[in-house]
Amino acid sequence: DTGKFSDIISADSVGAVCRIMKSGSKLTVGITGTNTGYNITSEGANAGGIVGKAESASITIKSAPGTTGEITSVQGYAGGIIGHATDTELIIEAPSESLVSATLSGTLGTGGIFGYYKNTSNGRNFDLAEFNINCTLNGENSGGVFGVLENGGSITVSDSGTNTVTVKRTSEQSGIYGGIIGTYLSDDKSNALNISGVTVNCAKDTG
Repeated sequence: DTGKFSDIISADSVGAVCRIMKSGSKLTVGITGTNTGYNITSEGANAGGIVGKAESASITIKSAPGTTGEITSVQGYAGGIIGHATDTELIIEAPSESLVSATLSGTLGTGGIFGYYKNTSNGRNFDLAEFNINCTLNGENSGGVFGVLENGGSITVSDSGTNTVTVKRTSEQSGIYGGIIGTYLSDDKSNALNISGVTVNCAKDTG
């Protein structure tokens, strides 16, 4: 449906479409429109461009132009699509209409797609050809795809297309700044992280 959003502020986890998705829940998003300059702010938890927090959920995005404004978490994680996610499947059906171009700032983690992502045991594949990332990362633990990535299994990040992950920052707040991942956590050396065929453009710190 045609999306018209005002600024969104919450004390809890918050997103433009959904605050919190619990285990087994499914969401399909189809938004069109040109009103993309709104801001999303969580004052006490996580903020996402689409969903604030998702646990073992499935999200399909048919179209979602996203905001060109600010996505801010004062006390948690901020993500271009999901603020905080655990074992969640994200399917993008129209990459050209799912642009992440916001200015993101999270106190604990800041990511172009996920502020925080935890994979407990499964094999996860993220094809960046499905995403269109060109954003500003001004929070802590900043990464072009993942702010904080916690891996308890196997994760593959690749690009079967020709997309470039483009990120920059305009603030001195972020001490950790990565093109794909801000902070990577894994407590078992048998866990695997494979990254291949990904092009990243990280602008210099202009703060």
